Amino acid sequence: MSTPYYCALIPLAPDSNLTLDALALRLAARLPTYQVTCQADRVTVMTVTQDNRTQDNVSQGDWELSIGLATEDWVEIEAEEIAQMCPDLPNLEKLRQSSKRLEVSSSSDDYEMYHFNTYLFVLEVIEEFTGILFKFDPRDGELL
Repeated sequence: MSTPYYCALIPLAPDSNLTLDALALRLAARLPTYQVTCQADRVTVMTVTQDNRTQDNVSQGDWELSIGLATEDWVEIEAEEIAQMCPDLPNLEKLRQSSKRLEVSSSSDDYEMYHFNTYLFVLEVIEEFTGILFKFDPRDGELL
């Protein structure tokens, strides 16, 4: 099992205007050299091969970032637990009402950090939507 190289959890307020379709459109506009796809509960940003065909598998030299929308019952339970464990977080009351969140991750190796700026651009695009409570790295619990 590999550890995500880039990851973030982003709780959404109940009144958030973020949809995955809208996110995919904005990401495609912001990252024109990447392939952006949207499925039912996930947006994927990936590198494109030289001949403009997307690789089905992430292999040497390829990179992929996944943005999933989690809406399962446990998301609300975890939001309450996070609020209790971290009382200094921003938007605590809205966090307690949150029943959905974005889960951003890439398990593709990026030792040279070629895609670090891409990761930051994705977080910036997400921040453009209303109802983004905060962004944090679940590995260390720190805000991004």
